[in-house]
Amino acid sequence: MASRIPVAASHPMHPGQLFKPHTLSAWSLGLAMVLTVLFQKPAVFVFVVAFLLTILAVQLSGTAPSDAVKWGWQSASLPAKIAIGAALLLAGLSLTSTLWALNPDYAFNKASRHLGIMVVGTLLVLMRSSRPERRDDDPTAALILIGFSIVISIMLVIIYLWDIRPAGTYVHFYNRGTVILLFTSFLGLMMLAESNLPRTTKLGVAAALLAPLCWLLVLTDSQSSQIAAVVLLFTTPVVFWLSKKSHSSVNRSLLVGAGFVVIAAIVAAFATGIIDRLAARAHSFERFEMWVAFTDVAWVKPVMGWGLGAARFITEEMMAELYPNLANQWLFYPHPHNVFVQTFLEFGMIGLALVAVALVAYALATLWYPTERMLWILPLSAAILVVWAVSHGAWQSWWIANLFLIANVFPARTRST
Repeated sequence: MASRIPVAASHPMHPGQLFKPHTLSAWSLGLAMVLTVLFQKPAVFVFVVAFLLTILAVQLSGTAPSDAVKWGWQSASLPAKIAIGAALLLAGLSLTSTLWALNPDYAFNKASRHLGIMVVGTLLVLMRSSRPERRDDDPTAALILIGFSIVISIMLVIIYLWDIRPAGTYVHFYNRGTVILLFTSFLGLMMLAESNLPRTTKLGVAAALLAPLCWLLVLTDSQSSQIAAVVLLFTTPVVFWLSKKSHSSVNRSLLVGAGFVVIAAIVAAFATGIIDRLAARAHSFERFEMWVAFTDVAWVKPVMGWGLGAARFITEEMMAELYPNLANQWLFYPHPHNVFVQTFLEFGMIGLALVAVALVAYALATLWYPTERMLWILPLSAAILVVWAVSHGAWQSWWIANLFLIANVFPARTRST
């Protein structure tokens, strides 16, 4: 196998690092977060730009992008390769399902974007995985992410207090902005904790971020952000505690993985109800009824499903016949607000099997991660999985693009691949 791209020598932070290749992922995630908050759709544009800039950075380093992708693939563990393969097969199935979709034109347009984002996102992460050119304690990327997060937090607090929002936005303007903001803030804080900055500087930067962020989480009506905050609050300390219970990296990974699964299951089952009671809402019950209704529809075509985008085009007559005791209000939702129900509805048991394979393989892949990297990924993965299970649509372009940009931050932190 060809030699890897060398790891750069350690050096203190200086202004020139702000635009070095190793900070591209942080800049990309920050800009995508800004555009997700303000305009929703252009986050995908930043995702594509990040991909092109990464190709340029790899090329300028003297390596062909194809070689970088090859090295990234070769360095991946077998479970990681299986997870990637299952996800790409699911993306391909979404395109195939347009042949029997209720609205083929809509399904084809959506599936094309979905397949494109999955393929480009995979190539982006593989290229970054082949280029571990920065040391772990360099604070540059952390400060970039935290800087974006502070600005967005303050901006959203002002928008909430004065009821200001850009023209043409609606309630999802809050939900989409705050949940991505929370994930980005978590990444920034974890990277800050491991940086070489003085302790007092770390505390000051963290306080500058947490003050507006906590205020925002109190003000927000974004249930998905509140649920994600609960998951991160509970999983992070437990994962770190479990990681110290064994000297074996495999045993430690198993302990942490077990804690991750148990906590995610508990939070998925109870967090929405707890938040609903605190906020005097009844969203959890409504979502449960929605899942039951769409699952009943899915059982009509259990093998291949109804095709991509089916939730948008199930007719009132269809729903009334299949589930007469439910009001037709559920038809106003463009998706079931649950990745598993939506997959079963649109792609049937075949799609559910691919999702199960991808998730199990992803969980097993954590056994190959360095401990310090695993301790970042598991709490964030728990939060993303729970939000995906109660809120955002499975194939929304802004959501998938941002998740790939979040994943793209991790490879840049490892000392070796």
